[in-house]
Amino acid sequence: MLFNTSKQLAKKEGILCGISAGAAVYVALQKAKELKPNQKVLAIIPDTGERYLTTGLIT
Repeated sequence: MLFNTSKQLAKKEGILCGISAGAAVYVALQKAKELKPNQKVLAIIPDTGERYLTTGLIT
């Protein structure tokens, strides 16, 4: 799930991020499902995906 979230952020949003960022966004999306209409959730993206470019994580 975390790798998939990182890939989707890169493909759909143009956000090149790493695995910990994927984890943060994944959890934020899960929590957002539990919120009431006027509530908000914040995810801090702590890393870039630059180091993962040669690993195949971001394709």
